[in-house]
Amino acid sequence: MFKKAQQYQKSIYYFRKSLAISKENNAKISTALSYDNIATVYDITNNKDSIAWYRKNAIAIFETLGDEKNTARSYHNLGNYYLLNNQLKDAEKNLLIALQKRIKINAPVDIATTKTNLGVLYDKLNQFDKAEKYLLDAKLILQNVVNDKKEDRRAENC
Repeated sequence: MFKKAQQYQKSIYYFRKSLAISKENNAKISTALSYDNIATVYDITNNKDSIAWYRKNAIAIFETLGDEKNTARSYHNLGNYYLLNNQLKDAEKNLLIALQKRIKINAPVDIATTKTNLGVLYDKLNQFDKAEKYLLDAKLILQNVVNDKKEDRRAENC
């Protein structure tokens, strides 16, 4: 609620409380989600301190739980963080893992979102043929997807 209201300090406060309670009760999924939520708020507020650390901890737990969807999302978000910070080798590595996992679980909009980010990555690397391939693949996927979710429509405009 506080994140949506853009009250980010309160968001961090409650996500950290949630993290402590989750760890205390050995609630692994809640712990991983808390790590991921803290990283997201840090990302929104452009507080780069520890974003990668929180994302990597979330990934480690999601992987041990076999939670492919959340693992893929966390790899994508970590790759996007690296992409935005021009750490392109790390971005590519994480985005390719996210793509592989998203293909495995057959999540078309998520696949298109990761392919869009890979297109941007390869454009930054001046690998224009690869960039074009990923961007056109994403466009093709999205034109065949019927979805009214607001966050997914955003991806269609990439």
